Amino acid sequence: MAIKEWEINREESYIVGDRASDIICGKNAGLKTVLVESGFEAGVLEELVSPDKVYANLEKFVFALNQKL
Repeated sequence: MAIKEWEINREESYIVGDRASDIICGKNAGLKTVLVESGFEAGVLEELVSPDKVYANLEKFVFALNQKL
């Protein structure tokens, strides 16, 4: 698994995606999840998911992330 190979700190990492499958993958990996609503098929998810955060686009997520630094 990439988390072990790359020594990824799960508590400080996010998976960002625009599909339900991205959020499910992140949850399964124990990562914080972010849904961006501006990606592939924006506004249409293939199934109901509960991401940790939702942003209109990647730029807004990056801005919010930088505010925490």
